[in-house]
Amino acid sequence: MAVDLSQYKIVKQVLDIRYPTAFLLWDRAGHIWDEVSKQFPNVKLKSAQPNQTSVAITDAMDGVVNNDKAVLIQDVEDSAKQPAFIEAAAIFFPLVIHLLEVQTLKRVGMRIHFEREFQSSAAASEYFLGATNSSVAEGKFFNFEGRALDFERHVRIESDSLGISIKHLTQKQTVNLELPAAAKALLKLSDEQVTPRERNVVLLDVDYYAHSPMPVGSFHVKRILESWTHAIRRDIARFLNASRI
Repeated sequence: MAVDLSQYKIVKQVLDIRYPTAFLLWDRAGHIWDEVSKQFPNVKLKSAQPNQTSVAITDAMDGVVNNDKAVLIQDVEDSAKQPAFIEAAAIFFPLVIHLLEVQTLKRVGMRIHFEREFQSSAAASEYFLGATNSSVAEGKFFNFEGRALDFERHVRIESDSLGISIKHLTQKQTVNLELPAAAKALLKLSDEQVTPRERNVVLLDVDYYAHSPMPVGSFHVKRILESWTHAIRRDIARFLNASRI
């Protein structure tokens, strides 16, 4: 058994830039979001503090601007929504850089969560052990006999300018569906139908980043996102299947 990325789906994508402290944020935070709202009319404020403002750009995408970093986060239901993230990033980050008069980026990072769901934690664990060519000793250890529940492997690789962190792990998630009483009555849902649901997944958490100073003139958002995503899709399974970590 080996890792096959076609069996995973992207569930989250993040792009963040870090820069020297930009004190102009105190004066221009409103201007930034005013400009963003011209491109995305449904922007909604989530929180505002002197050093950080967070907004919902769409129902599935948030933007955050700090005095030392800016972040765009999208929860992705399917790969068809990736172009929307790229297009939004190509608008959002140049605005922030321009209005905060940033000259150099200290770090640029793109993070993608790939996920594969299983019917049970045992099935997820069995897949993980097979895909990683791993095994766990059985029997009595540490004064008791039990079974392994969670697995994770993590590797970070860096060159002088680029790096990648890969976490491959099993995870049990709890999904809460919170509805007001009036909504439950309207939809004729019982309490049992909106109780928390558990999901058993194997997660690939990939963080691809440039960690050497980058002049803002070299920060081509669309080109970076497309190039880095292509490299991850091309190499992640081949790398994991060739590694024994």
